[in-house]
Amino acid sequence: MSSAPFRVSTNAFKLDFTNARFVRGNQESKHFHLVEKFFKGQAKTLEKLRKQEDRICEIFKYDGNPVGLIVYKKENQGDDSLKIENSLAVKSLIVFDDSAKREGFRACLLRRLAKVAEKNKVSSIHMKVDERDESVNKFLADHGFVIIESSKGENRNKHVLKRSLLKASSSAEPAIKRKRAALEAEEMDEKV
Repeated sequence: MSSAPFRVSTNAFKLDFTNARFVRGNQESKHFHLVEKFFKGQAKTLEKLRKQEDRICEIFKYDGNPVGLIVYKKENQGDDSLKIENSLAVKSLIVFDDSAKREGFRACLLRRLAKVAEKNKVSSIHMKVDERDESVNKFLADHGFVIIESSKGENRNKHVLKRSLLKASSSAEPAIKRKRAALEAEEMDEKV
């Protein structure tokens, strides 16, 4: 699969990511207490995150300190599934504090999701977001996500945002590929 470069801006923040890494946030993780804190009162979700069979939780560490987490799964297939095929369903994208580096950390979480999506050979990333969460909606829109669906709930409305990872092909690309293949074939004939 050919994917477009997933460019993520870290805005004006100059973060040094030589000491940044992601670790699994499962039950054996020494940071699982953070997962429990953010999903308190959500017994089903916590159980899924303990086992990590269909959902994966990764904790983002910067300079050795946990600063955020992501929860994702390939192709949303639950009862309330959006049925978006060949897509990475982002269940949570959380930055722990409100520091000035928040946008930079969010950008790193998106970069990680793009790498996971590429590894899983999916063509898009999608996420359900509360429409009132203006900062997340704006952040995702600024990074190529578009609203593909909206739903009304009892006390809040949600948007489903999606970012395609496939490279947009120009109409000239197939012709260029054919010409390149013909030249390579000619070169091989000359060598024989």
